[in-house]
Amino acid sequence: MKLSALSLGFLVATLVLGISNSVDAQSRTKLHIRHDRASKQVIISWDGAGNELGQRGGAAARYERTSRTSGPVALDATAEQMSFALFSTAADSVVSENIVGYINVALPWGMSLIGNQLLQTNMTLGYLIPTAPDGAQVLMLVGNDYDSSVFSTASMSWSKPGFELALGRGFFFVNPSRTTFTQTFVGEVVTASTNPLPAGVSLKASILPQAGSINTVQNIPGQPGDVLFTYFSDAEARGRYIRSTFSATENAWVPDQDLGVAKGFWIQKRQAQDWVRIFAGP
Repeated sequence: MKLSALSLGFLVATLVLGISNSVDAQSRTKLHIRHDRASKQVIISWDGAGNELGQRGGAAARYERTSRTSGPVALDATAEQMSFALFSTAADSVVSENIVGYINVALPWGMSLIGNQLLQTNMTLGYLIPTAPDGAQVLMLVGNDYDSSVFSTASMSWSKPGFELALGRGFFFVNPSRTTFTQTFVGEVVTASTNPLPAGVSLKASILPQAGSINTVQNIPGQPGDVLFTYFSDAEARGRYIRSTFSATENAWVPDQDLGVAKGFWIQKRQAQDWVRIFAGP
């Protein structure tokens, strides 16, 4: 998967710098976002006027103001990732209730292990990924086996469109075409979450769209003997797993790995734990 090392720009601790504590949370405006696949644009809308839309992508140090003070606003969704928030026109502070954005995930020939990290009202496969290469498959781990959904360009539909691509759940996407397919996820960033890691084997992804160390950034909980695998596609229909084991001596995953935005992982745990992530949002 081709994703930037510093991720979506949804490093939430950085995103919320400068938030004005004087803004009443109940009076903040909520942003909405949708994707127009035909024009390859995202449309951001909100009620009211007088605040200015800001955008931030990749490792940019600060939001850039767009000079747009009322919605809807249509913007090209060509970056690898972008986040949006409303700013006060009187001060350099975020005044929107939420953060929205998009992630472009490049899916090369072969298999990729990914996860949807942006909240939508409809989280089904057919809604989030309405088109794909002919014969593409999504594989979901159900119990100790995989269930598959196959896309047909003849019917422009999945064989099992109701697969739930819930936040925090990893899944395999198999691209049978030599042409890289780009999937655009859009939605809202969830800044406080609990992701249950059950005993046994599961496919997971971070609920927060943030890239970095599985130890110091992702803070994936583990116990001695737990095993975690990430999967990397080489764009030639081949891939490889990288294994980390939770060490009692180090009290950490060894070796440490970076987990990218929209990337899933395979984990085997001896006992269930909750993966809790809490960040202050606007």
